[in-house]
Parts: sequence; structure tokens; C-alpha cells
Amino acid sequence: MATRDLWTMVGQLKAIGLDFKAGEEFMPLFFMDVFRFVLRDSQPPGVAGGQIDKWIETADSLASTGPKRYQKSPVDVFTGEMLYFGKALDLLYSVSSRLSVRHPILQTLLQRAYSALLSRTGVPPPVPWRPGRCLPAPEALPCALKCGPLERELAGLLLEFYRKGELLGAQLCILELPAGGRPLKPLADFALGVRAWLEPSPVTRQTLFNLLDLSKLLPALAVLRLVGEGRLRLGARLAESWPAFAKSGPGEERSAVTVEHVLSHRAGLWRPLPAGIRDLSHLLDPEAALAAVAAEAAAEPPGGPQRYHYTSFGYLCAGLCRHLAGEELESAVERLLDTTAAAAKGLGGEGEAQRILQRLSSDPSVSAAAAPVQAPISSAGLDEVSGMIARLAAQIGGEEAFAAAALGTAGREHLLHPSLFGDGAEGVASARLPGLQAFGTARSVAELLAAVASGGVLQEPLLREALQSRSAEAAAEDPGPRLAEELRHILRLEAFEEWGLGLQLLRPGALSPAGATPTAAAGGGGGKPMAWGHLSQTGSAALVLPRPEGGAFCMGLLLNMTAGAEASSHHIADAVLDLLRSRAAGRP
Repeated sequence: MATRDLWTMVGQLKAIGLDFKAGEEFMPLFFMDVFRFVLRDSQPPGVAGGQIDKWIETADSLASTGPKRYQKSPVDVFTGEMLYFGKALDLLYSVSSRLSVRHPILQTLLQRAYSALLSRTGVPPPVPWRPGRCLPAPEALPCALKCGPLERELAGLLLEFYRKGELLGAQLCILELPAGGRPLKPLADFALGVRAWLEPSPVTRQTLFNLLDLSKLLPALAVLRLVGEGRLRLGARLAESWPAFAKSGPGEERSAVTVEHVLSHRAGLWRPLPAGIRDLSHLLDPEAALAAVAAEAAAEPPGGPQRYHYTSFGYLCAGLCRHLAGEELESAVERLLDTTAAAAKGLGGEGEAQRILQRLSSDPSVSAAAAPVQAPISSAGLDEVSGMIARLAAQIGGEEAFAAAALGTAGREHLLHPSLFGDGAEGVASARLPGLQAFGTARSVAELLAAVASGGVLQEPLLREALQSRSAEAAAEDPGPRLAEELRHILRLEAFEEWGLGLQLLRPGALSPAGATPTAAAGGGGGKPMAWGHLSQTGSAALVLPRPEGGAFCMGLLLNMTAGAEASSHHIADAVLDLLRSRAAGRP
């Protein structure tokens, strides 16, 4: 509950005899919201009473006039343990409220529970006043540094984020790609922190991280290579060879979608979750997921403003590879990885030893050694409770009203939630999820970028074209910011704004809160070259920073913990880039 891990919650509730029903009543996010409300921080009587009244009013309205799924319980029976636990919580909350004490109840319960969970494999640590106290102290973390003063500064920066509880585990690799094709120079290549809250073993340079959004670089580059080989045309319409796009009927504008539209996130198929993906089995079946994406009606005509195609991008690339180029995406990506490994080796890198994996083996020991996606520990404060009530109240207008507001994800949010890529959902790490996950190290990401930036993957004219922004001016009533805000509790979309062809473009300052607005992003950046690559919603970043004098810095920053609700998703990457740029410019 403290980390909002939906998938672990489902598994643990099942272990104590509380099963979710199959079908539309299976709503882990709603159940999590209920639990977090019950475990919310206590408030003074006036505030507490208002919260409870609003919650009851909203719940009653949902049960009577809201979507049908809220008129049925998602479980058959509550266990006796759950009922006793609820009564004890109600008493604790009432006493705290009567005394006008702001008591973080969830944190109080967590302190002893966390200590007990860690003791499963050894002697229980002392009950901490905060969970981070159970993790290794910064000075106790192994962190081998061998690249020089910049690396030491960057390690100190990340250790400070770890000390403040804003970072759990991290890898950082920065390779300097000099002008003229000289060998790569490692400026930083280190790891620090721990794998997970409940597995506090150290992260090493070899620990595999889930690349999540960064994995979209693989299908994008694979498709661009097919273009370079003459097997695909950027202007080719998907409907020419992909039967699903040639069909007439609702959403007929889909027949105009081109390869360029897909790569530039302008295909108009940006809804976060296709209607045909109803449960985890559909998502883990690559053919079922591809069919669902192919059947989805367009949200808007192709060629409009850029919208991040979070789920559909990889599957659209898979379909156009199959139907237009006659090659499966998985094969095209493996050929790409062969090329990038050889190119990186030629630049003096580690090459094949740092190969990215499209998925992990189903052997449990392999996934057990990786760093699963984690979330920060938090209490349910006043703002979160208000947000819960607002999200529920938005659904009272009926299915159509809510579908327009939250794009039809209600009841299926668990299929988009970051905890899907933690260690609570069985079979995900070994599944083929194009553009949604891949596995690698910071070094493997940096070497892939160096291979591309050096011209070893795409010929220079095609790379230059891929780095040209396809951004179009948004309408005055653009729904993009509304989309990001509506889905912020499950997806962090605010930093995904501008692309070339499959490569995300970042103008200077785009990661800072002030620079993340469309106006600032369009403001140029004083003639400085744009960084390019891709970001991840966990705060990870795969970026190439071109240098005015030639050459570039190639950076892989991998983080295994998402940012808190209040923090920018990419404040750590922003701090790293700021330090890198200042040292490159010779500033102290």
C-alpha cells in the first residue's frame, strides 16, 4: 500500500483468502484507492468529517448512477482479518482526529511491517523511523569509480539523491564521442543504490534494468534501418499492405496513416490502452495485443500534433515491419543490435558484452537478479485523498463522460500502472512487449547511442532527417496537457512532447519544470543543439548531447524508482545534465 504496488497487492490479498472477481469488477486501482483512503493521514475533525462525507456521497452516487462496474463488489467476501484490521484502523483514526493530531497512519504501520519483511532472510533490523533507514548507508554502498573527477562529482550528486530518499538504485554511463571518429572516452560508468525495497542488495554495473519507454528506441531504429535498406518508404501508407488499415468503416481516416506518421507519433492512435486489451493475458499475448492496436479507432486524424503513442508505438512498428517490409520486428531488432554491437566495438566500446535484451528468460533466477521497477513510499495525504475523490466523482456522469475525460482506461488502469513492471505480475519480464520494455545496463544504452550518433547504424542523411522535428503547432484547445493531467496517477506524460522520426528531441531546459511547457519547448534554446534519444517515465534517460565544436556526449541514466507524485519525473536527469553541461563549458 505504501508504494501503490497494484500487482503485489493483488497477490498478497489472494494469499490471505481475498480473491478479486474476474471481469469488469476486477479493479485493483479502485481497491488501492479505497485502502489508501482508509489508511490516510489523520486530519483535524473539521477536515476529516468533510473528507468522509464527500467520500460517502461519491461512493453512493457511483453505486446508483455511475458505471455498472461500481454497482458490484470486486470481491466475494472480506476475510475476518480484514474486518478486524478495518475496525482497529477506524479507532486509531478517530482517536487521532479527536486529538487534532496529524498522524501518518500508513507510515506508522509500515515501519514495523518493513522491518519484519526484511527479516525474512536474516536478523530483523531495528524498527526504523523511516524505511530508508533500513537500506545501506551511502558510505557503505560499493561504488567503484575509475573515470576521473567528473565521475566523482556525478557519483556525489546521485548519492545525495539516494540519501534524501529520491533514488533507490541507479546506473550512469557517459561516453564522450569525439569528433573525427576517435575512440570513445568513458567520462562516467558506475552504479549505486539497491535493487529493490525488499531486496536491498547492491546495484552493480552488470545489473539489468527494465528500460521501459527507452525501449522505443529499438523498434524506431529497426524501422529506420529498413528505410535505409530501401525496404520501407517513409511515405508508404500502412493500408497498402496491412489489411486492418485498409478496411472502411468507423475511423476510416486510419487508411491515411503512413510510416512517417508512426515514427513521429502523429498517427492519431495515441489512446493509452486499446479497447481490445481487457486483461493481462491479452497484453502478454503479442498477437492479441497487435490485433487490438490494429483494430483501434483513431483518436484524431493522422498528421496532427504529436502525441506520445505510449502503448501503440511498438505494435504499430511491429505491424508495418510484418506487412510492409516482410520481416518480423523481433528479427529486425536483433539485426539492429548486431549492428550496434559491432559499431560500438569499433569505437572502442564493449560491444556484444553490453547487448540489450528484448525480454528476459523465464528462468526465475534471471529476473531475480534484475532491478524491478519500484515506487517511492508515501502516505495518503490531503492532496492525494482529494484527487481520489475527484477521479471517482468524474465517473458519475456515466461511461461516455468518463471515457471522454480519461480515455477509456477506467477499470483497466492496472495494465498501464508502473507496478506492472515490478515483481508482482507474473510472466511480464519474459513477455514480448515491443516499445514497452527491454532490458539492459546504462553502458549498453550509452553504447547504442554512440553507435547511432557515429553513423554506424544509419547513414548520415537518414540520421539527419530523423533528427528533424515533426512538431506541429497545437490548437488553442489542445487536449495534450489535459491528457497528461488526467492520467498522471498512472502515466507521467508531461515530458514527452517533441520527436523527429522515433527519436525524442529535447531543447535546452526542457526537463526543468519551467522548460516543460509547450511555449518554452518551442522557444529555441539560444541556438544550442537539441539533445536527442528518449526518456522514460521512471526518470531514466538515454540521450545524446551534441557538442558545438563537434562530437557528442552519449548518456545512459537508469533508475529503478519512479518519482513521487509532487516531483518532476526527470529532476535527477536534469541535475546530471546541468552538471555535465557546466563542466563541458569549463564552469566550476
